[in-house]
Amino acid sequence: IGLLSKSLAEHRPVWVRPLTDLLSVKLDTPNEAHRTVAVAVLASFVRLHPDQEGHPDTAHLEILVNALMKGLADTSIRIRKLSVRGMGDIALVSDAELEKYTTTAVSAVMAGLEDPGDHRDEVALEAMNGLNKLSARVARRQLESILVNVLLRLRPCFEKESGALRAVSFSLFGELAKAGDCDAYREQIHTNMIALLLHLHDEQAEVQKMCSRALIAIAPLLNSDDVSRVINRDLKPYEIPRSYHTFLKEFCHVLVSLG
Repeated sequence: IGLLSKSLAEHRPVWVRPLTDLLSVKLDTPNEAHRTVAVAVLASFVRLHPDQEGHPDTAHLEILVNALMKGLADTSIRIRKLSVRGMGDIALVSDAELEKYTTTAVSAVMAGLEDPGDHRDEVALEAMNGLNKLSARVARRQLESILVNVLLRLRPCFEKESGALRAVSFSLFGELAKAGDCDAYREQIHTNMIALLLHLHDEQAEVQKMCSRALIAIAPLLNSDDVSRVINRDLKPYEIPRSYHTFLKEFCHVLVSLG
């Protein structure tokens, strides 16, 4: 559906807005399959949301956002997951549109972290992916305004059974370092340091890579040249640590010497 929707938006933009209007109505149908297809297509239109000439159309985006917000309250977990995915793609729109919808998008994806029916963490994974994308794009002042709420919901995800969810959670923690000179984030660095070090040796390679990336991101905030030296010498972004036990031994030695 995503590839087809992208192709329509790029090559037949004149068809897209009428299709959006048609599918938005389908969100009220009692047929779950129809609602699922409708939300899947509408979510995939968020990135481009074209007018008839193929240019981004803010009015079109507003219709899509309203439809996805409705989908967040659907009884179907699949529809809620797709709606969260679409709201996360707000990170891919223009700066002006992102400014307008940041609060709405962040609130929507954060709600996905608390979905009561998400027993397999499917919605939570989409929510974390969305927060990752949004945190990479939003202005620093906007990031600081949501930082505390995001951090509070982030920590439990470090210990989730899903390796993919753990990985994206540590990735987000590292991404949030760009707002790291605020007290809330610095406090969370110390709170989550043990989790970062433990999962640097996680059973999933992707989790190890994201922990490496996060530690590199927070290194300047630890206010220690020795700590930064150890981190930057032994860890590389998106790579598995070359010698976990050697790194851990020296890292802990440096931390103790600072105390």
